[in-house]
Amino acid sequence: MENLGKVIDQIRLNRNITIESLCDGIISHSTYSRFVNGKTTVASDSFIKLVSRLHMTLAMFLQDYQGFFKLKHDYAILNYAKNNRDIAIIEELITTYSDKKSTNKWKVFDERFLKVAKVLHYKLNNKRNRKNISSEIEKIFTSIKIFSDNDYIAFRLILDYLSIDEAEAIISPQLECLNIEKVMTQIESIYYVAGNMYLKALIEDRNDLASYYYSIVANQKLDQMDLSWKLKHNKYTNIHLYFTGDKLEATEELEKLREFYVDLNLELEAKELTRISHELGIQLKDKGNIL
Repeated sequence: MENLGKVIDQIRLNRNITIESLCDGIISHSTYSRFVNGKTTVASDSFIKLVSRLHMTLAMFLQDYQGFFKLKHDYAILNYAKNNRDIAIIEELITTYSDKKSTNKWKVFDERFLKVAKVLHYKLNNKRNRKNISSEIEKIFTSIKIFSDNDYIAFRLILDYLSIDEAEAIISPQLECLNIEKVMTQIESIYYVAGNMYLKALIEDRNDLASYYYSIVANQKLDQMDLSWKLKHNKYTNIHLYFTGDKLEATEELEKLREFYVDLNLELEAKELTRISHELGIQLKDKGNIL
């Protein structure tokens, strides 16, 4: 079964309900955190009480439950299309969501997805100038009071098309409204956004912001069984080492990481690591087609 806790928490955030208000008298804060992160389940009567406290019937929740994971899947497809510059897939998604717009199933999350897909389509087709694109992106995100997991994914998808200051204007208010050291939900989303912002700040020579975002990355520990997190953590740690410690050791470790990506047939990750290293002035050994 999919992670019901994730959906509960997404609805809670979008309705601006605190964890304390939601859980009071039903389950503990720690149980809720484990539920959201897929570490445990809750009793059926407790689950129904949580849904009710979200001002929803069980039928309403199940409708949102289905939509949440469909949207998450479509964001994953959109990310694949961006990385592979597959305009046809993006156009297909735009058509699907445009057709959905005239139905009673249309929601604000669907509208946001459609706008993000259109931004990617413009960029991959080299349409619109940067100023218009950044203005469009600002409109998408500045109206969101509290980001859901899918909003963090959307932000990462179009982060490349913003300057570090433009990105800061969008993401900083989201992080400021959280106590990052104590927040028990959305840890994964915060980690990956902070990592992307760390690299972007380094590339744009904003060492002050780079230090801030690296501190978030260094303090967020995800599931030790999560290979994706381990590989990302390896990358961020050794890039940080390159600029603060032993450049030779850091370069060797990054080369090993790239080889590991290749061994796992993660060519896109290998190419991305090569690209970022080049932009940062880290000279990895030439590997031919890994550009």
